[in-house]
Amino acid sequence: MTGSPGRQEAILRAVASAAELFLSSADWRAATDQVLAGLGKATEAGRAHIYSVQPVDGDILCTLAHEWVTEGVPPVIDSPREQDFPMREGGYGRWVDIMSDGNLLEGVRSEFPESERQFLEDEGILSVLVVPVFVEGKWWGWIGFDDTSVERRWSDAETEALRTAASALGAAIQRERMEKQRLNAEAKYRTLVEQLPSITYIASAGPDNATLYISPQLHDILGYSPAEWVKTRG
Repeated sequence: MTGSPGRQEAILRAVASAAELFLSSADWRAATDQVLAGLGKATEAGRAHIYSVQPVDGDILCTLAHEWVTEGVPPVIDSPREQDFPMREGGYGRWVDIMSDGNLLEGVRSEFPESERQFLEDEGILSVLVVPVFVEGKWWGWIGFDDTSVERRWSDAETEALRTAASALGAAIQRERMEKQRLNAEAKYRTLVEQLPSITYIASAGPDNATLYISPQLHDILGYSPAEWVKTRG
């Protein structure tokens, strides 16, 4: 089975929606249910999922973090083996090598190495497409699609579109990390300046020279609260 023009068009629309949801949401996790449902339906997959990975003791542990399934397909997210599964030890070293190099992996179960087939068979997967997600240049995990009804061949247009979805997810995760770093740096700065025996302030560069921040030492030294100082011009 290969991609039809109608399915390719549906995938393009779903990918565009996914990119917008990931990049406009304050928390990318809040958008995953809608994104996976949209992509899963557009691709006509039985299951759509997001895995995260973590290097531990020479292996890569993967965890199923988010899942969507179509009607009639059992979810597997609560299965114990879907949490911290050792990929190399479990026979999926090939997946590690392929995706950590930035390449996607797709194919039908019957053509996969024997070490990979049993796991896929247990979950009713006939064919699979997994697209790596990178954050700050490092392999973070993947977004994937399982076909549980037919042995599917994915077209180049479909796989490239889904690469775009994976890139949008990576960008959303990176943006969240940068925001956390900014907030942590701001908290450390406030802790530092509020312990100094002096008044520290930030003023705008505009003509009104408005005070944007002033440390609480103001009250002990000049008798004003920070709120009073900011409110009263001059």
